[in-house]
Amino acid sequence: MTSPPRSQRTFRPRAARVVVDRPARADGKHTSTGRVRDLSTAGAFVACERLPALGERLTLRFTVPARAAPLDEPLVSGPAERSRERLAPGHDVVVEAQGEVAHRRTTGERGVGVRFVRLSHESARAIQRFVDALLAGAPRTAG
Repeated sequence: MTSPPRSQRTFRPRAARVVVDRPARADGKHTSTGRVRDLSTAGAFVACERLPALGERLTLRFTVPARAAPLDEPLVSGPAERSRERLAPGHDVVVEAQGEVAHRRTTGERGVGVRFVRLSHESARAIQRFVDALLAGAPRTAG
């Protein structure tokens, strides 16, 4: 099947992506560990030695910093009211995404591009806050 000419393609804005370095685990036909190197709410690039096949469905698990994904409700009320964001340094939010391998890189840093096909609202929100914080130049590391 060939792609339609450029003039007839539907425009889909690309999700904002950031360069990161987060440990990850991919469970599909085989289990692989690696590092998320590129992240958006649409997918991720995962550097790994064992490359899943193109089109393979897998579950990708990784974390993002809780500081970038604060919970909205306060922990304490009154004059000492503080948000969970301020109390969360060093804590991570676990993201679990169902994905499909859309790209394989076999040269340079080996890995796979994973397109998210199912992502919970909470995971999408955590990723979006992390991406937004990094794009805004927040003074925190991505690793």
